[in-house]
Amino acid sequence: MRKKLTQDRPSLREERGDLIYRRRHTVTPASAKAKGRRFQQWVRDKILLKIPGLRAGDVVSTPMGVNGTDVQLSPHALDIIPIQTECKNNKSFAVYKIYEQAKEHGSNEPVVFLKADFKRPLAVVDAEHYLDLWARTIKAEKRKKT
Repeated sequence: MRKKLTQDRPSLREERGDLIYRRRHTVTPASAKAKGRRFQQWVRDKILLKIPGLRAGDVVSTPMGVNGTDVQLSPHALDIIPIQTECKNNKSFAVYKIYEQAKEHGSNEPVVFLKADFKRPLAVVDAEHYLDLWARTIKAEKRKKT
């Protein structure tokens, strides 16, 4: 019979001597997929909430394992907000440390510009801020037309 890895470990962040241990969590494939699915649904819900003129069927969270974009937009939605999505919900990303550093520079909205060798530069902003920018752009374009 196998011993559990956490059997004799102290609870989360409990100190033992001068070391701090963390309980090891076993992530099953099912729980990892559920975590990713919840994040895709969060993105879908935020797009529907923030972008005017979209209905529930215009923005759909795709099933896990399907090739292509993670949040699928209808042709109508693509006319309004022409984006493709890839959703990643990991324990941590190095970009968050850089983003926190950008937040410390002042009170304006932080934007992180990233560039890897032989790759195009990327800009990282808060997701809700990004969708708010789209919403403002769409509203401004509607005002221009009238």
